[in-house]
Amino acid sequence: MTLAETTLLEDPDCRRATALTPVREPTRERGGARDVIVPIPADFRLASGEKLNQPNIVGRLHGRIGAPVVVVAGGISAGRFVHRTETNGLGWWSGAVSVRGPIDLSRLQVLAVDFAPGAEFLDKAVTITTQDQARLLALVLNHLKIERVAAFVGCSYGGMVGLAFAELFPDWAEQLIIVSAAHRAHPQATAWRGIQRRTVQCLHRDGRRRYGALGPVEQERPPQLGAGAQAHRRFWQGVAELAIAVLR
Repeated sequence: MTLAETTLLEDPDCRRATALTPVREPTRERGGARDVIVPIPADFRLASGEKLNQPNIVGRLHGRIGAPVVVVAGGISAGRFVHRTETNGLGWWSGAVSVRGPIDLSRLQVLAVDFAPGAEFLDKAVTITTQDQARLLALVLNHLKIERVAAFVGCSYGGMVGLAFAELFPDWAEQLIIVSAAHRAHPQATAWRGIQRRTVQCLHRDGRRRYGALGPVEQERPPQLGAGAQAHRRFWQGVAELAIAVLR
């Protein structure tokens, strides 16, 4: 959020909404947003029984302090920087989350989180489900003492997380807004993702990072999903080059 928009949030002409559930009064960073770092309990286990090797789950609050909270979750390449800030450029959904925008930061608070595992914790592969992501989000909400959110807005992978969140915690969100997401992946999509993951693992194991030029997000999750046509082309070019190298 820019400094100009921060001033706008304090404009007395802006209608202040009544908070459904107050969030503890935080000290906001310059720009009107702040990170929320929540320790993951030592006994937290994924649905697979595995343990995440990252110590914290990180979220970010944007918008008016004390206003109703809306959780926003995007595709697999999205994260906590949902709106432009002083620290991370334009954000991934500034067109929808903005002052006087569709998700109005002059009337609402928006909470977004980084999906697990983080890019810096990929040395050990784990199987993580949308229910696991929903439980991690619940840790952040509990930390902030938010007993109810006005809405959960989820797109693509974030929409699947939203459906899982509603299944696990049906009374936590007043509204569920799901865009371009299903309650489960098609078996063919699951199979392709398995092939993609194994290809990436093979590239790393054999020290062939030059094939496909994979970046942090592409290493973490299937590059075809949400990473754009250029990353998609690089990925499959890498797969072809690796196949040729192996056949030789």
